[in-house]
Amino acid sequence: MEELQTEKIIHHKSFVLLILGSIVSNIGSAIHIGAIGWYIMTLADATATGRLLSYYGISTLIPVIIFGTFGGVIVDRFNRKWIIVWTDIIRGGLIILMGLLIKFGFFPFVSIIAISSICAILNSLFNSAIDASIPNIVDDYNLQKANSINELSGQLTFMIGLFISGFLYSYLGIAGIVFLNGISFILSGISEMFIKMRKCEVQQKAETSMYADFKDGIMYIMNKTSILTLLSFIVFFNFLFNPALQIVLPKVIKFNLGLEAQSYGLLRGIMLSGGVFGMVVLSIIPQPKKIFRSLFLSILIFSVLFSMLSIPLLPLLKNVLSDNMKFAIICFIGFLLMACGSFCNIPFMTMMQKIIPDDMRGRFFSTMNSLSQAVVPFGMLIIGFVADFSESYIIFLVCGLLSLCLCILLLRFKDIKEI
Repeated sequence: MEELQTEKIIHHKSFVLLILGSIVSNIGSAIHIGAIGWYIMTLADATATGRLLSYYGISTLIPVIIFGTFGGVIVDRFNRKWIIVWTDIIRGGLIILMGLLIKFGFFPFVSIIAISSICAILNSLFNSAIDASIPNIVDDYNLQKANSINELSGQLTFMIGLFISGFLYSYLGIAGIVFLNGISFILSGISEMFIKMRKCEVQQKAETSMYADFKDGIMYIMNKTSILTLLSFIVFFNFLFNPALQIVLPKVIKFNLGLEAQSYGLLRGIMLSGGVFGMVVLSIIPQPKKIFRSLFLSILIFSVLFSMLSIPLLPLLKNVLSDNMKFAIICFIGFLLMACGSFCNIPFMTMMQKIIPDDMRGRFFSTMNSLSQAVVPFGMLIIGFVADFSESYIIFLVCGLLSLCLCILLLRFKDIKEI
């Protein structure tokens, strides 16, 4: 096994191959999400695309939520290297098959739903295997640095993938993007065959009930009013804002502003860069003594900014601002919105880490993640239907005002305010 020196971490062959495979996967997944989302909007008019986008979003989320419980068991029980290799190769083959079905017009929407669902499961399995494999490649001394490189590369490459998806769609079309994406996954899988990692021994552990752990986490949350309140708020946030951004924003770009796919890709890239900017700022400034005060202010600003997305879309400004000016305003607000989102998420995580006992922390965060993901499909279904029968500016305004009201309600809980 080759030794990994701290100053030469990027020269470690197996680690570099692992990260390159992860980069290809993240870029490919982001391009796939962006391009397929835009293509779906070409299959129907403005009165139906909201529902189609919600069906697509649900089809990629529900399999992951259901399969997520068993994915970790598979990664722990089977050879991680070959899980990484074959999830890439199989995804590549499925994506190429999708391209053929789309090109020849064989039930394109149904084909997208079916294949994207399988690819979402494989992507979840791939990411779990990548995260679990890093300790099998690098030594303990370099583990933190290796994880940092993996996390940073994942965020940046996903941002790049979303950013370029619109431009690639404009020049290559959906079939060209899908074929290119499929080939890149297969080549990535082949390169990952050369990764060398220490074998992971499967440990025989006493069987524990996942249901029992989940139940313990739920009971702990239900007995703590402050934690239940904060968790309910974050679940509501996911229910409301994720679907609104994923379904309503692309409709605004295509149908309200009449812009092309590259404009939507540019907007997504700008918004994600805002999130990265927020994380960088938080890593520099000192942690406030009162975390709740910082969290409350961030949520308040986030709610106002979300409502402000409605301003360039107001009917009274229809003939006052050009479509390009409206797009520029949305990009600016989107950047600030995602930067503020980082100021909401990180203080919330810090607050939870402070008040949750160590022996309950894992179960709490597992429960929180499960609940947060589980509500998104329902939000997509509701927002998707509403988006087809309501003006986009009304949705942004109502979502922002609802969040603002709930934010003010948080002030009623004195035990939370003391954190």
